[in-house]
Amino acid sequence: MYEELSNLEEKGVPILMVSPEKAEEVAKPMEKIMKEILVR
Repeated sequence: MYEELSNLEEKGVPILMVSPEKAEEVAKPMEKIMKEILVR
């Protein structure tokens, strides 16, 4: 699985690395965005 993820940037998919401290801060907004994108 990690091989597939490792070349996402090469394919033009932006990747945002989040530190553990920030992860909690962005978890709720990201959850909302992911639901909007994935649940259709």
